[in-house]
Amino acid sequence: MDTNAPFNGNLGPEARVIKLNLFTIAALICTMLAFLMVLTGLMPIFFGSFAIIFAVLSKGKEMKMNRLARSAVSGSIISILLGIVLTVAAVYTIISDPKAREIYNQTFEQNTGMTIEEYLQKTGITLGEP
Repeated sequence: MDTNAPFNGNLGPEARVIKLNLFTIAALICTMLAFLMVLTGLMPIFFGSFAIIFAVLSKGKEMKMNRLARSAVSGSIISILLGIVLTVAAVYTIISDPKAREIYNQTFEQNTGMTIEEYLQKTGITLGEP
């Protein structure tokens, strides 16, 4: 193949063509947002779910999803699972460790002006009482 020849628009038999549509692009964007927001709590569930829905919609009438849509689904599932695991671990740490609970209580009081107990009483939630 002559590398000095001008490009004539023919990519050759070894070229791979990936069909991109708006649903595939939306799935990839939602996957990236889900992955970036893993530490924010439940936001990966929101963005990851939309990424999976968009990836399935990108299939259209074809039998299989393209490679980018499949990678968006797998990335979204990983982001959702990481978000759930980290949220459960954070809640467990706050509930079980008195030192972590005190630090969280101080931070909450600095931000809102009231302690967790005061906030829960204000909202009508009682913990540990029948």
